Amino acid sequence: MNKEYFQNFAEKNEKYLKTRDYLIRKSKSGDSNPSILLELASLYLSNSRYHDALLVLKQYIDTGINNPKVYNDIGICYRKLDQHSKALNWFKKTILKFPSYDIAYFNLANTLKDIGQLEKAITFYIQAIAIESTNYLYHYNLANLYSQLKFYEKAIIYYESTLRLNRNFPDALNNYAIALSSIGRYEKSLEFLKLTIRLFPNHINSYFNLGNVLRNTGRIEESIFYYDKYLEFKPDSPEALYNKGISNLIKGNFKKGFKGYQYRFYLEKNPVRPHFIPKARESTLLEASRSEKFLILSEQGLGDTIQFMRYIPYLRAQNLNFLFSVQSKLLGLIEALQIDKAPISNESTRQYNQLPWISLMSLSHYLNINEASPYAIPNYSFKPTYSSVEWSNILSKETRPIIGINWQSDPRFEKNTNTCRSFPLSLFKYIIRNNDIRLLSLQKMHGIDQLENCDFLSKFVSCQSQINKTFDFVQTAVIIQHCDLIITSDTVVAHIAGALAKPTWLLLNKSPDWRWGRVGDRSFWYPSFRLFRLNEYESWSDLFEYLALQVSHYEFTGNL
Repeated sequence: MNKEYFQNFAEKNEKYLKTRDYLIRKSKSGDSNPSILLELASLYLSNSRYHDALLVLKQYIDTGINNPKVYNDIGICYRKLDQHSKALNWFKKTILKFPSYDIAYFNLANTLKDIGQLEKAITFYIQAIAIESTNYLYHYNLANLYSQLKFYEKAIIYYESTLRLNRNFPDALNNYAIALSSIGRYEKSLEFLKLTIRLFPNHINSYFNLGNVLRNTGRIEESIFYYDKYLEFKPDSPEALYNKGISNLIKGNFKKGFKGYQYRFYLEKNPVRPHFIPKARESTLLEASRSEKFLILSEQGLGDTIQFMRYIPYLRAQNLNFLFSVQSKLLGLIEALQIDKAPISNESTRQYNQLPWISLMSLSHYLNINEASPYAIPNYSFKPTYSSVEWSNILSKETRPIIGINWQSDPRFEKNTNTCRSFPLSLFKYIIRNNDIRLLSLQKMHGIDQLENCDFLSKFVSCQSQINKTFDFVQTAVIIQHCDLIITSDTVVAHIAGALAKPTWLLLNKSPDWRWGRVGDRSFWYPSFRLFRLNEYESWSDLFEYLALQVSHYEFTGNL
């Protein structure tokens, strides 16, 4: 803080004190009137002296004069002091005494929103608008609340009414564009974000949001440009550095991409954390390798662990002494794939609290992974188990080619139509229509209920009911090995199939995860994959009709 700041602060404070003292003297003089109390209360409020303001406002009420603003301002003071219960009571008192005082409804809604009573808040925003429909802030706050609740269509209605009342409102333009992008209306979203920047070039959030929408529409170079524009205003922003990293990963620039990906730990909203966080500080790979022993910790999903555990054998070969901590569900699979002889579960890592650690998903950055890296491609050797023989005996009874299928992702990833990874089981009807094959469902938990009403159950392997009861990943891997082809959405099943080098057709939505890029039908991460992208077709149905043709070709020639 510079000298000018302190000088301005001192001048402002001196002016406040002089005005306060004058108003106090006048309020105590014999010829004072209640309006002096209002002036004093207003002064206290504008200077965040809420306790002082409360005393004066209640003193005004004691005069017997009914003034809705006074009751409302008492509620505002309590809200500013985080005394929400008292704030609610005073706003309700205001409404009872002055039922047409719209500001009290608005402030009551804001307070309800503060304490998480969002549905009730909506009711009072709507009542405020019914009384005074020309206040754009009422429309704007309601739009924001609908957006927070992911009711984007309703949010859009109220952003539009906000902008009809006030076209020079950059936050409304920006948030309107975000709501549009959330329901897949990307082109209109881009239009309004660019309009915001043109009209308000210093509205920095619009640059960041424009970068996000451009990335979601596959315009990767443009997205990087706008992240850079945002970084001119906020050069240390973890959000911008991270998202720029994601764009570079999509583009295939792994060096810049994984460097930016490191900022996932420092995001203001939803920072990524390993599944276990030791007391010791996070290290770089170089720092950790100098220690007697260190931890490599899993993070995010099961598929992420399977994808990035490929580096573990390489690090073991460098004679590094570390413990590999992963989700307990994957322990058996990691041993069966001979990734590591003795991985430990996240739950049992607590005893190693003091060891330095690195994240598994940071290894790509530390190892400077690129397409020429010899250890970047998984080269696993599956160790046969008793279940291998058992499932071999069961599935060998099938006389037709077996296609393993998976259609439903975890609902947490189903944000909107363009990021939804799932498609209905019923679409596989196209594949069985003219192809003499057997389907094998690898679906577990989410989406398994679709099998109950499937009208082509007769096309599944005879042991499907037995497979449905199998939740162990080692057995899942064994079953995948006995399939001729896997067709799947972006789930852990895809990663297991890729780790086994099983021919796999991965079906991707219009805005897939960064690891699959935006163009091309092959994957750097899994050479046995063929990628089918929804953005090249009108609908999932069209894509499945094309798949049916490809399956027919696959059967006759044995090619992917």
